[in-house]
Amino acid sequence: MKIRRAVDADTAAVHALYAACHPTWPAKPVDFWWAHPTLVLEVDGAVCGATAFAVTVAPAPDLATLARADQYEVGWGHGVYVDPGARGHGYGWALAEARHEALKALGVPLFFGMTQPGNRAMRAIFERQGLKHTHTIPNAYPDGSKGMFYAGEVA
Repeated sequence: MKIRRAVDADTAAVHALYAACHPTWPAKPVDFWWAHPTLVLEVDGAVCGATAFAVTVAPAPDLATLARADQYEVGWGHGVYVDPGARGHGYGWALAEARHEALKALGVPLFFGMTQPGNRAMRAIFERQGLKHTHTIPNAYPDGSKGMFYAGEVA
């Protein structure tokens, strides 16, 4: 297993992973993946996982335990995608941890992420990383499903 920064040659694989994980959602434009840091996970030379993130400045949250200042940098996760045939080997966890390590290296103190209520694997990853479910957003996803919002320190 190897995790690395995505390159142009990974475009088709990243799109295929996204489509496999969300077959009813509209595809993200190619520029989305290259406008955000995107990491891919390779096994035996084949890309079977990906994650992307953004770093932005946000107002202080109303969560006293996470408040740092009036504004601060925050990492925002844009999903962890693992080929359905490659699940159950810890690849999602490895990608989520690599994303946190990249944010740590950038000095980003906080992380926000969201997942659907039925995505038990991602919820478990967030909780294992020490993130807290702060609220649920109705109609958060293209299919109208709710999004469970998680927040916490980049550990």
